[in-house]
Amino acid sequence: MPEAVDLSIDQISEGLSDVMVVRLDDETVARFCSLSGDYSPVHTDANFAKARGFAAPIAHGVLLLSFVSQFIGLRLPGRHGVLRKIDFEFRKPVYAPCDIQIRGMVVSTHKGLRLVIVRFEISNSSSGLCARGTAESVLDR
Repeated sequence: MPEAVDLSIDQISEGLSDVMVVRLDDETVARFCSLSGDYSPVHTDANFAKARGFAAPIAHGVLLLSFVSQFIGLRLPGRHGVLRKIDFEFRKPVYAPCDIQIRGMVVSTHKGLRLVIVRFEISNSSSGLCARGTAESVLDR
């Protein structure tokens, strides 16, 4: 299990950023289907996906957001961060296999509330920016 960064609210400031790269493969998508129960044909059936204008079955948006949760819990703010709110828009489909890059940058902190707001961009080398949004995290100490 990866070790989480150990930052206090006083160590987190606007502009602090990090990047995480995740390999998204067909097995990961299949495991997410099993875990979530979402076997929608847009995620599992190439012919169905193509008939709807996609090049192939698309990765679940919530799967991409699970990597944002991973980023919050392990990277920024790290081990004391608890995801409170997430607001994202999906701009382009993501197809497995690919490497996705998650960039997070602190846009504001509220020290009295122990609240950190992080702006995210999710991209890959083949299609560029795929999703973007913000996440709020409360530090548990």
